[in-house]
Amino acid sequence: MTPLRLRRVALGWPQWQLARASGVSVHKISFAERGLVGLLSQADRRRLAAALDVDERVLFPIEDCVWEPAVSPGLALRDATGGALVGKPDAQHGESEGDV
Repeated sequence: MTPLRLRRVALGWPQWQLARASGVSVHKISFAERGLVGLLSQADRRRLAAALDVDERVLFPIEDCVWEPAVSPGLALRDATGGALVGKPDAQHGESEGDV
């Protein structure tokens, strides 16, 4: 659980209440609470921290503010068996050109 969500839950606030108090959309709060803090601007982070009455660095430690995709693009394109990439023209599907 992210520090943002922990603080919000500790106060007993639903996301909509934090959104109203901070001026940050519920959608952005939802994403940030799932670890996608890269979607928040610096101003959003400041407003959330002010609304929750904590230092911004408590809610958003430096290492958390660097957005990296949770899944690498190569893995997202692999088929269910973990084999060849799906949808790429140069992907190998276990057949040689002469087998067609």
